[in-house]
Amino acid sequence: MGRASFETREMTKHRKVQIDPSLIVRIVANGSIAGQVRDGANLPVLVVDTTNVPAIDHAIRVAQYEPDGDVRVTWGTARKTKTPLLHVEMLRPVPVEFVVAFEMPEQAILIDAMLEARAFYLKAGQIGDTFKSTFAAPTIIIDVHPSDFNATWPSRYVRILMDEFRRTGTPFREARIAAEAAYAHVRRMTTLRVPQLPSGADDPPTQPN
Repeated sequence: MGRASFETREMTKHRKVQIDPSLIVRIVANGSIAGQVRDGANLPVLVVDTTNVPAIDHAIRVAQYEPDGDVRVTWGTARKTKTPLLHVEMLRPVPVEFVVAFEMPEQAILIDAMLEARAFYLKAGQIGDTFKSTFAAPTIIIDVHPSDFNATWPSRYVRILMDEFRRTGTPFREARIAAEAAYAHVRRMTTLRVPQLPSGADDPPTQPN
């Protein structure tokens, strides 16, 4: 099996590593849920195709009964395609390693939401699944701790949006203005938070368990 180059950025460290392409999983569906977790943050839901890494399914199922686990995540970028990647290492209760690839520009908003909420829901799926069809499937929350990727992402996102406007023939200056306005709109959505219930109140059924 060949190896793919992967530049990672974690805190202030910048290094190049090699990953097995078979560990890369694609997002086949997504959504978001805001509720009485993570201070009401709007957590994105990633449904990933686990065909190449079926151990993800097993890890999510086991986590329903053994909720105390350890997960390490690292942001990175594919050297050739510049595709944003998230390297996930689930250490316990079931060890499994995989890399989530984000398609640009369509899935850029998911990254923004993950950085804002500092977490995301993960579900196992396959090609053809939708957010609705997997809503009742087992899920886990994975924490995404801040790193220096957080600082570089806003300008990178604006540049991604600029490139899209430029492809339609929009002049550079106008493309920048439009991209910045579009990103401001995205931020209004990803920073949405649900008001928290008073202490002792019953929580509404907002989690897709």
